[in-house]
Amino acid sequence: EAARLLLDKGAGVDRAVEKGQWKGATPLLVACYEGHVDAARLCLDRGADINLAADDGWTPLMVVCQTDPDEAVELLLKHNADVSRATRGSGSTPLHIALQNGHRDAARLLLERGADVEQADEAGWTPLMSVCRTGPVEAVELLLKHNADVSRATRGSGSTPLHIALQNG
Repeated sequence: EAARLLLDKGAGVDRAVEKGQWKGATPLLVACYEGHVDAARLCLDRGADINLAADDGWTPLMVVCQTDPDEAVELLLKHNADVSRATRGSGSTPLHIALQNGHRDAARLLLERGADVEQADEAGWTPLMSVCRTGPVEAVELLLKHNADVSRATRGSGSTPLHIALQNG
């Protein structure tokens, strides 16, 4: 309710925090991080830029893929959030982030909206490689249903998803 009142008085929906840990974060990104789906919806209704990233490169979609994503992921995807954008530094996509945090429903939604199952991070790891290292078998099944390449190798060591799965039990 406070957010609505502030927006009604002209608060800037895309204004970023200037300093501190939230540097570059917009109200939409903060709402997503804090799990305030109604506030995120309000920001979007007021014209918030859905793909505006904080200084670290994280977008609202990436944030909800890390936290508690279901309703928020659906909301952001309905507003055409970029499913392929990568973070600065690690190069993680929303799909990488959802899978690394055990959010298979979010990963499924991302894949249905065109997330690239083969988009590698800065280290050359695809989502399949990552879940073979850390994730449950259901995540592997999901990626295989979307034709993830089982033969693609990592840069550097040349390990395939099978090598990675066997190394990690």
